[in-house]
Amino acid sequence: MSTPAPPLLQASGLRKRYRLRSAGAVRQITAVDDVSIQLVPGQTLAIVGESGCGKSTLAKLVTQLETADAGELVFDGRPISIRSRSERLRFSRDVQMVFQDPYGSLTPHFRVGSLVAEPLSVHRLASATAVRKRVAEILSSVGLGPEIAGRFPHELSGGQRQRVSIARAIATRPRLIVCDEPVSALDVSVRSQIVNLLLDLQRDLGLSYLFISHDLALVDHIADTVCVMYLGRIVEQAPAAVFFAAPRHPYSRALMSSSPVPDPRRRNNAPAVQGEVEAGAISTGCRFRNRCPLAVDRCAQSDPPLDPVAPGHLVACHRAEELGTRALWTAQLG
Repeated sequence: MSTPAPPLLQASGLRKRYRLRSAGAVRQITAVDDVSIQLVPGQTLAIVGESGCGKSTLAKLVTQLETADAGELVFDGRPISIRSRSERLRFSRDVQMVFQDPYGSLTPHFRVGSLVAEPLSVHRLASATAVRKRVAEILSSVGLGPEIAGRFPHELSGGQRQRVSIARAIATRPRLIVCDEPVSALDVSVRSQIVNLLLDLQRDLGLSYLFISHDLALVDHIADTVCVMYLGRIVEQAPAAVFFAAPRHPYSRALMSSSPVPDPRRRNNAPAVQGEVEAGAISTGCRFRNRCPLAVDRCAQSDPPLDPVAPGHLVACHRAEELGTRALWTAQLG
């Protein structure tokens, strides 16, 4: 029996709060609240949920674009907080990010060749004489010809710009790429091309992905493990095949009902999620209860812990065991 590979990335109890000033009053918003995740080398961990649930903040914490208020982040067996300056530089080489808006993430007055060459120079990965050849190789690996190197971002299509963003991300030969809604700003006609490119690069380079998305059909195609976030918390976590076959949290089922599912065997009878995410609207109990058709008195009294309902399947719901039976969904939801 083979020994499971140790996690490449492990986050424990991450928390991030922001102070917001409105009409002279100051209040705190908790964007990420006690989140723990781990990512196995070579796999894809997808974080899903509506806008405002904390997905992008979690991505920034993982990449160290922002610092967590509490919790620990461990990469390759060592806490990031105690790494030396040289180790933190290596971390920035090993962990890269692809952003949602390729135009906004590319410096507009730099040519593509300079954009891809910059990380090579910062991390001293190619000599001055070898940079041009290496840039051409990287552009080729993402499906772009060498002539693209002389163009500016505004001269490219959206799909080409995202390929440049991916090229820049893989230039340092990273081990983990955080993809924050990497295709949501693209035309439908090119989304599948970019997703297939990411899968090809993962296979060829042994990459691990933390994949942020609200598109469950896309997540079903690319993810090994799925985590559902709601108002800063993980409310369900499971292997992708298990999650899409039998989600156990009411929010997860509502998200799936809101997303087109071409396979009728994978549809559920839960109603689409109603209302909107309201940060700070609930201070006690289950934070989803005001939108949940299955809420009971207990849901207002205590916040459910994220507990296992099956091996590898965690759910934060007081009625998780009941939700494993189709009878409850039929009786409650019609």
